[in-house]
Amino acid sequence: MPFCVALVAMPWPLADRPSIQLAALKAYLLQQFQGAVHVRAWHPYVSIAAHLGLDLYQRIAEETWLAEAIYAPLVFPEQLPHAQALVRRFSGRKPAEGFPPDLETLGQRIQRIHQQDHFFEQLAQAHLVGISVCLAQLMASLHLVFELKRRSPHTPVVLGGSSVCGELGRSLLKAFPEIDMVVNGEGEQPLAALVTRMMRATSRAPTPIPGLLERSPAGAIMGSGRTQITSLDDLPLPDFNDYFNDLHDYPESRPWVGQLPIESSRGCYWHRVRPTAPHRGCQFCNLNLQWKGYRSKRPQRVVHELSQQAERHKALRFYFVDNALNPGRSSVLMTELQHLRYGLDVFAELRGPLSREQFREMRLAGVKQVQIGIEALSTSLLGKMRKGLRAIDNIEMMKWCEAFGIRNSSNLLLEFPGSDARDVTDTLATLEFVRYYQPLRVVRFWLGEGSPVYLQAKAYGLLRVGNHPWYRALFPAGVLDQLCLMHKGYRGDQTRQKSLWQPVRHQVALWRRQYQAAKGKHGAAPLLGYSDGGSFMIVRRRTAIGDHLEAFRFSGKSREIFRFCDIRRNLQDIFTQFSTLSSKNIEDFLNDLVGKRLMFREGDQILGLAINEDIRALVEPEGYR
Repeated sequence: MPFCVALVAMPWPLADRPSIQLAALKAYLLQQFQGAVHVRAWHPYVSIAAHLGLDLYQRIAEETWLAEAIYAPLVFPEQLPHAQALVRRFSGRKPAEGFPPDLETLGQRIQRIHQQDHFFEQLAQAHLVGISVCLAQLMASLHLVFELKRRSPHTPVVLGGSSVCGELGRSLLKAFPEIDMVVNGEGEQPLAALVTRMMRATSRAPTPIPGLLERSPAGAIMGSGRTQITSLDDLPLPDFNDYFNDLHDYPESRPWVGQLPIESSRGCYWHRVRPTAPHRGCQFCNLNLQWKGYRSKRPQRVVHELSQQAERHKALRFYFVDNALNPGRSSVLMTELQHLRYGLDVFAELRGPLSREQFREMRLAGVKQVQIGIEALSTSLLGKMRKGLRAIDNIEMMKWCEAFGIRNSSNLLLEFPGSDARDVTDTLATLEFVRYYQPLRVVRFWLGEGSPVYLQAKAYGLLRVGNHPWYRALFPAGVLDQLCLMHKGYRGDQTRQKSLWQPVRHQVALWRRQYQAAKGKHGAAPLLGYSDGGSFMIVRRRTAIGDHLEAFRFSGKSREIFRFCDIRRNLQDIFTQFSTLSSKNIEDFLNDLVGKRLMFREGDQILGLAINEDIRALVEPEGYR
């Protein structure tokens, strides 16, 4: 009988997509052991979603604290009233039928689903159970560990994933003897080494494995360092077969139209940590806890993977799981995707600045939704966040999303520590210029384990940093005191920040209402668009108010200047391009357009805000014509 490995992703990932973590690990183990090891990837969240209904499941999955609170009473029954109070507090902002859920009833229902599937009993037959623990999966994973150990105390359990890296995983090992091991960092090589060691089991003390935390015979936590794949091109094609087999077991899941994950890189090229220098990278971000450095696949390899998965699973919707696509390779990647001539629907996370040409290439390649690292519309605040961008960079990317019909799911991060009245004033001023574009999603700053802000807490004025107080609703006090957890609480200027940013929150809500109303009235037409007549052009501003359509006509040099500024331009370049005109006249004209909210100016940078309404502009190369 081959050595059996069970890999598990507990709720609450989005249910209409497989786990890239399990798929990558399974494929790697199968490649390394060539039939000597049997690997099964389990997705119990498919069963939970099928029984609860996809809509309810997805709503829970999108709310981290709610998702964690559901399994908390199953792990610690005494926490039920506290977890229920947390859910009421959290869900009270968005009251709806069935919310807040009754955790006792929902927990009993989830237990019945797991029992009906004989889930724990099947896992107990494996020689090794590996659990991937990422966002919103901690309490569900602990529930699995405890239930498995109750049924099969000698089945080894290893945890891995972004939520158990470093001190997070070390503290879990200390607090819970039921957890045997934790992978610290990337999982492929440590997991393969662990399987090899278990298959060669001897009476001698086990050889330490780089990247694996475990207990010594005396009970001390041992293990250090990390190990990871040097070349991602050497990895095998992720194996999603078990996920699709799970879907077939539940008729309720068959109408789901999901997305397949695709991985082209690990880490973040913008994130740099140097012991003797300040961190370069977004100060709030802790998405790189499990990676050391940045690696990416060749574009041709990525496209090969995508085409293979599309054919194998008859899927055309994909999402890149990368922190951000590699800017040095994205042009080739998008060109290669276009050559497939598939009707793709792709989601990608991006980091700016990105040009019109890059957005054009993405749209032609099938990218229909993006999340750009915008975060702020104030250059001073972007500097504090160390984004390496200006407000005008973000505005231009918002413009190209609108122009090419790409759904923009980017965030506006409020209440960043150290932000001040100037940042708010700048943001409010910028909001007046971006109301023609898709509204950003407002999110509050949260302090994450391992983020640069966390590592430099005193420099940001943060005091008494520790586990977020809401964890008290999930863990008994004696247990919580032993743990290092992902979300942090702190003392600082939180009340001031909340008050400071309240006007921005109100303005974004107004922006969203007005944008939706205007788009409902005008359909696909841009809210600020232009049509070019060769020697003249007409700029139209559309709103949801009345039947009035505001229009501006430009001809001759005015029209040429307007077209020239369709992409972001330096003031001196404009003067050079139109050297027959006086610099003063040009600048007066530009400032007038800024006053009319037809252009945006930041320092010596100018950007026209109107969108070309000619459909041919979609495939037209970048440049002034």
